Amino acid sequence: MKILSYQAGIPLDPWSPLFNILACYVGFELVRLALPKRFSGAQFPKWRYFGLVALFGSIFNSAAMTLLHQNKLDLFIALGYVIGDMAGFFVCFFILIYGFRFARLLAKVDDA
Repeated sequence: MKILSYQAGIPLDPWSPLFNILACYVGFELVRLALPKRFSGAQFPKWRYFGLVALFGSIFNSAAMTLLHQNKLDLFIALGYVIGDMAGFFVCFFILIYGFRFARLLAKVDDA
């Protein structure tokens, strides 16, 4: 990984994983504290909660990565990080949704 990123001209900073974890944690805690208690129950769909956590984590992650790699906050580069993170979130989320639905369908077929 380090060889490939070095050849592409992308610096690998050892602080990147730490900032990624910290950004995800801050995004999670912000959403957890910001949502009222009435939305944390069965009335508020869990997928929206995960989407908000992913969005806020992505915003903090993009700001941290832009500051780390560019030494300044460039909004266009940060927006690229956010778009990439959220696109990856939605692709993985839909794969999980349909994977669980397929597993449920197989369980029903086995029971019949």
